[in-house]
Amino acid sequence: MLRYVYLDESGTHDRSPALAMAGYVFEKEQAQRFSRDWNKDLKRFGLPFAHMTDCATGNGHYEGLSLEDRIKSEKALIAHTRHRSSFGVAVAVDYIRYKELFGRGRYDHDAYTFCLMGCVIAVHYWAQAAGYRGRFAYVFEAGHAAQSEANVVMKGIRGSRFGDSYFSHTFVDKEDAPPLQAADMLAWQYAHHLKRRGEGFEEKRKDFVALMRPGDQLQEVAEGAVDQWRVLMNELDQDILKKLREDNPDISENDIAWAAAQMKQRS
Repeated sequence: MLRYVYLDESGTHDRSPALAMAGYVFEKEQAQRFSRDWNKDLKRFGLPFAHMTDCATGNGHYEGLSLEDRIKSEKALIAHTRHRSSFGVAVAVDYIRYKELFGRGRYDHDAYTFCLMGCVIAVHYWAQAAGYRGRFAYVFEAGHAAQSEANVVMKGIRGSRFGDSYFSHTFVDKEDAPPLQAADMLAWQYAHHLKRRGEGFEEKRKDFVALMRPGDQLQEVAEGAVDQWRVLMNELDQDILKKLREDNPDISENDIAWAAAQMKQRS
């Protein structure tokens, strides 16, 4: 049996305090039914596709809709999502701290890719807990600056401990895969909540509460956890240098210093 995982991100602009990647697992038939029903609602509201940022602000394709109709459209999307999807997950990272500590080193990925892998791991463990032994086809919205990096990482899943559950991955436009619009909603809600929390508003928005089901997951990698991850990556570089010495006993200290400098530059 094959299931589909639709993932999208929010909070990628430079001043965003949190970047979130989020998505939903769908059975094939349920994804088709979701698309059928949601496309009917899109037509009813005169929208080409859903985009939560514009829905919240009344911009873009939502500019001609009243606040009441924008709320109705979101309520419809929430209802379809809760009814048709099997599992929802969102992973967010302190975007400002992550960019301070991570560059483009051997083990340094863009925050987008970092959160993407967090979602893949969460889906893997959800499947284990649910007793699902099939594979997953991952669908991402196309166009993010780190798409090429994410593509390489996803290709590498086959050789990892998550490879048995991997079937495929692809990048498509949001309007061509309606379940991505549900993922966009969850990603926006989580990133927006973390931004508001940083401004002193602890309580979740009512629409965010309505979207979340008991089995759905929210995972936050806050500043302290980002710092710990940087330490672990530094230790990994030191392990590589140690292995380099062991495998090449005649290597000069100048060569070791050069390798260390390259690691520092990449990080």
